[in-house]
Amino acid sequence: MGRDDLAAALARRARSLPGQRTLGRLALRLRTSSGVRKVVSRAFDFDDSGIGGTVFLRAGHVIGGVGLDSLPVILVSLVDAPAEDVPELVDALAQEQLLTGGFRPVVVLDTDGFATVRQYGYPVDHVVARADWPGNDSSWQTYLTRRFQHMRRDYSAAGFVDLGRAPEAGLLFLRSLEPKE
Repeated sequence: MGRDDLAAALARRARSLPGQRTLGRLALRLRTSSGVRKVVSRAFDFDDSGIGGTVFLRAGHVIGGVGLDSLPVILVSLVDAPAEDVPELVDALAQEQLLTGGFRPVVVLDTDGFATVRQYGYPVDHVVARADWPGNDSSWQTYLTRRFQHMRRDYSAAGFVDLGRAPEAGLLFLRSLEPKE
C-alpha cells in the first residue's frame, strides 16, 4: 500500500468515526490559534541560528491562501524615510507583495506610521529615529545594527530591504522574491 493509498484509507476511516465533525472543528481552531502555534513552534523548532526557523507571522491582508507560513520573512526598513512618504512606500510594498506572492514583510519604522502599516495587516516594529537619539550618529548606527540583529533573529528574517533610503533598489529586491514557475 502506497503513501497516498494509506492517507486515503485513514481519511475514510476518520470520516466514519462518531464525533469526527467536532474533532475537525477543534483541529481547525487549534491550527488557527496563535497561542497554540507559538507553543508548537517553540517546542519543536530547534533552529538556534534564527534564520530559517518556523515563525508564525501573518502575511497581511493583501495575499491569502494556504502555505503563507512557508514564505520568507523580509524586514522592510522605512527608517529615515520622510513621514509624508510612508503611505506611498507601504502602498508600493503591498503592490509588490500582491504581484509576487513571495514574502511576508515586517515593517520597521522610526516615525509614527503604525496606522498606515496596520491597514494592510503587516507586523510592525519601531526604532528610535536618528533625530531623537541622545548620542552621536555613530552610537545610533550601533544601536540600529543591534536592533536589526535582534529583529532578524526574533522574526527569523531571510532578508532585509531598505525602502527608507533606497526605495527603488528595495522594490527590485522584493520583486525578485517571486517564486519561479
